[in-house]
Amino acid sequence: MTNCASYASLNRAGRSVGGTHQRANTDFAAVLAQTTARLTSMRDWAFSGGAKIERAKEHVADLELASREFLESHPYSAVSQFDPKRRELKFVVGTGHTVPARLASITADAIHNLRASLDILWHQAWSKGSSGKRKQYFPLVRNAQELQARFKTINLNP
Repeated sequence: MTNCASYASLNRAGRSVGGTHQRANTDFAAVLAQTTARLTSMRDWAFSGGAKIERAKEHVADLELASREFLESHPYSAVSQFDPKRRELKFVVGTGHTVPARLASITADAIHNLRASLDILWHQAWSKGSSGKRKQYFPLVRNAQELQARFKTINLNP
């Protein structure tokens, strides 16, 4: 709001209260619109994108705790077995437990929040604070050719 406050002293004619600077109302409106767009963009990122990253960190901490609890239950066993016919030693790993579905769910939540934060940041970078543009999503591609093709579809000079 500091940028807006510096223009608050302008009177209706576009002059500062002291009368030393002339500004057209259109200049004021343009500066105000640009500043508002920038502040809104940063605020949106801080509230939505930044919040998504913070939530992902919480999910990762939850995953570490849940994984540690699962592994401390010693869910796997390893035994060696000698095969006299083949004259070789085999190592067999067995499990009596299944991996809890909760671990997959926590992992998926963390990935989703990180991906959403990338989408938000990507959209703001491409739209430059303008809400009138089509939503852009962070590109997921398999190789360099797909990435190049993706960028060909984006008009950099609207």
